[in-house]
Amino acid sequence: ERRAGYLIIKALLLIADDFLALKETDSALIHYSTLLGHVQTRGDLFSLHGIYVKLSYVEAQKDHTEEAARCAALAVKTAEKTADRRLLTLAYLALYHVYERVNLLSGFPEFYESVYLPLIEMLEEQNFLNTLACVASEGQYLYSILLSDEIDDSRAFEHCTRGIELAQRIGNIHRLASAYQSMGIIHQNRGLSAEAERYFLLAENLITAKGDQYEISRMLNSFGYFYLSTSSFEKAHARFEKALGCFFGGARRYDQLCGALYNLGKICVYTRQGEKASALLEQMLTLMNILRIENFPYQPRVNMYALLALALAQCGKIAEASDYALRIESFDDFRREPDGFPYYEILMCVLAGSGGDFPSAQRRFDSAMKLKGRENLLFELYCRLEFGTLCIAAGRTQQGRDLACEGI
Repeated sequence: ERRAGYLIIKALLLIADDFLALKETDSALIHYSTLLGHVQTRGDLFSLHGIYVKLSYVEAQKDHTEEAARCAALAVKTAEKTADRRLLTLAYLALYHVYERVNLLSGFPEFYESVYLPLIEMLEEQNFLNTLACVASEGQYLYSILLSDEIDDSRAFEHCTRGIELAQRIGNIHRLASAYQSMGIIHQNRGLSAEAERYFLLAENLITAKGDQYEISRMLNSFGYFYLSTSSFEKAHARFEKALGCFFGGARRYDQLCGALYNLGKICVYTRQGEKASALLEQMLTLMNILRIENFPYQPRVNMYALLALALAQCGKIAEASDYALRIESFDDFRREPDGFPYYEILMCVLAGSGGDFPSAQRRFDSAMKLKGRENLLFELYCRLEFGTLCIAAGRTQQGRDLACEGI
């Protein structure tokens, strides 16, 4: 009977893992939940820890971040009972990946102290060098450090430098390229464009030499965003177009295809090509809905829907833009931090101004300006253009001119 129970658990685990690999998250969740009951009955702490970790990953992929965090915390508690440091490291990795899905800055300093730094120490202790190189140089986390008022920017540089050194030592070219890319992001954020471009080129050369179309597309999207932030529209557009080409060249990973569509759509919104922007962004959201892609690095769903709504507003489709604004307010990430999304704020500014409510438009513009540090300089210029246009339409010509002059 005991062996039969073991075989049932083994079979359920294989099936659940297959569903997880296929991103069939509903089926994976059902099987892992069934497994949890069997394992709890047997009192096997090692297996219980593994199921909690897997459940955390599945719930995170479904964008159920609170439940994912709960499962990861249970994995931590279970690992602590076993006194097995390797299991504890894997549990902290699960917590680390939960934050990756949240895509928000709120709460990052606490996460940094309670999860990120201890995880780095544990990975070094366990000699998990590949994973350590990844954690130390992962761009999204370093970017959150840069945008946090409570953590010194130098920490991002220190972590990334360590990631580069580790990747060089173990000979992991893929991780080295990603670390160079992250270092490019750090210099980009510091306004050191020449150094940023140098690191992006190092990363691009390494990835191109490997010939992995998915990684090439990821790099091109990042490099294109750098050029977009420096107002180099033609170079940015060329990189995003190449990223699209990588998909048709064999990348076959839809997250980067969606990323390229998003970035091209953003260029069109900034340059007031509303029809083209809305077509690109609608294609992106259609793909994401079909393939159940919840988000991609650095971009929460709020930004994606707000950008599409802004494109529709440029086309005069105010009612449709307003519908998207209402939809945004139902998102979990928005409810967690309703005052933390600059694209949403400028969208509400445009909608208020279009409805003749200039005081509300002014308040929303001011809110967007307070959040401009989360975006690049082009975002600020775009906001000034949109609000300046509203000022002129409302008869506040001088205010509109002042905004234009500030933008210039």
